[in-house]
Amino acid sequence: MLAAGLLVCLLGTTALAEDRQVFMMSQMMLDNINPTLLMGRPGNMQVASLIYDSLVIRREDTTAGPEIAESWQRSDDLTWVFHIREGMTWQDGNEIWAEGEARAVTAHDVVFSLELHKKYSPPLMSTLSHCVEIVALDDYTVQITTDIPMERLLEGIQVLNMACIFPPEAATEHENGVDILPIGSGPFELQEFVPGTKAVLTKNEDYWIPVKLDEVQQIVINDPFARVIAFEAGEVDFLLQAPTQEALRLLDLGYIRVGSSGAPYNIGFNVTAAPFDDYRVREGISLLLDVDTAYRAILPEELTLRSYGQQGPWNVFNYDPDGLKDFDRFNIDEGLSMLADAGWADSDGDGWLDKDSEKLEIDLKTWNGDQVEVLTILVTQLQQAGIDAEVLPLETATYAQDLVSGNSDIFFDYMYGSDTGLYALYHSSKIGASNTHYVADPVLDALLDAANQLSPADSGPYWKAVERLAAANRYFIPMWFSLPTNFIPDYVKEFTSPMGFLELVNVERNVYLDK
Repeated sequence: MLAAGLLVCLLGTTALAEDRQVFMMSQMMLDNINPTLLMGRPGNMQVASLIYDSLVIRREDTTAGPEIAESWQRSDDLTWVFHIREGMTWQDGNEIWAEGEARAVTAHDVVFSLELHKKYSPPLMSTLSHCVEIVALDDYTVQITTDIPMERLLEGIQVLNMACIFPPEAATEHENGVDILPIGSGPFELQEFVPGTKAVLTKNEDYWIPVKLDEVQQIVINDPFARVIAFEAGEVDFLLQAPTQEALRLLDLGYIRVGSSGAPYNIGFNVTAAPFDDYRVREGISLLLDVDTAYRAILPEELTLRSYGQQGPWNVFNYDPDGLKDFDRFNIDEGLSMLADAGWADSDGDGWLDKDSEKLEIDLKTWNGDQVEVLTILVTQLQQAGIDAEVLPLETATYAQDLVSGNSDIFFDYMYGSDTGLYALYHSSKIGASNTHYVADPVLDALLDAANQLSPADSGPYWKAVERLAAANRYFIPMWFSLPTNFIPDYVKEFTSPMGFLELVNVERNVYLDK
């Protein structure tokens, strides 16, 4: 466990010099900041989003705000026109541009970047595939034409607000994809990146908004309790995902909880992996689990809420507990009957369910956190029912890679907080990226495509239909919603909790430390 003071050894004494504005934050993983390969991993995204700007930002209310594009309008249902902010330049003093010699950011750079995202960025491919024409009308105007109405092109997740813009000079295409130097137009310039350890960035002196912070350091601290120790010692200014019990204590101590939405915690299945490719097995396991007893034994009511789906109450148009409750039941006899119907029964009287002389075994993959204790109770329930189940905690990067690659059969599930998160989670075009359930369902795809074209208010019935179909097919087992457990001390000003990208400097905020 990381003890107070060790960050000084890791970062050096200059990092904590009191005459500089140095913002420190913890991360659970950092492994790749290629903007086309962020793959929805928060740590990578939160470094990349300081180096690169996007056309627009995503506000806390999920609407789009200006960044590289200072304004935009729709000419018709299929045509968007973006007006690029003049006076923005690429970062200099690097291997492309010497100090003071960087050129301006133009519409042509935006077109180039979006076309590369369209080719190489798995989370964005399906969205940008509907952008059939991306052209520069002049040096500071970009026109995007879509083949279907895209009401959500600027909002939600895995849309234009998540597409980093970079200069063509920084990109090198090759047979395996594209390499991109960490040179953007953002408020911070990368000084050091050590995968699995840390990222160090210093302010871009030429940014179009004067940046108040001198430096940002993001440090990987895998152990959640070590993150809390570093935070209370003043070595971390933003604490990411404190354990729930610790969060209650931090609230009592007066630290500020930040975040506008929580996270749903579920158990997910790779529905292409045997034996979970059989609905009866997925449903049978679900019926054996007394989720209420398990999560309430560990987690406080103040910071959690029982879930029946994957869209929380912060998704005001999509939240559907009454429509989903009937899919979530606890009935051991029915669960064992369902498994027996699928061929899994105790044929030799040894207490374990088996089929064709093979014991039913489960390794439930997760990362370290509150959920490990809850999952331990749940796998004990499965063991008592005759399933040889274990919890398998993994280092966060390994856990994420296993999910993306399909190397996880049953796993602690995640969900994007945005109301378009179901699209990322279940659309067949996202297999190998964010669709870690490997669901390929044409009915789901049709509902998701329809929802993604509509405004938030109009799309609600479609998202609800998606959730009910996913619940009915038992692609996931719902457990609980965790309310935000991210914290800052009161001296951090103008900060908002990351929603994918980390917005420390934009037209609406400019984070600084008032110690």
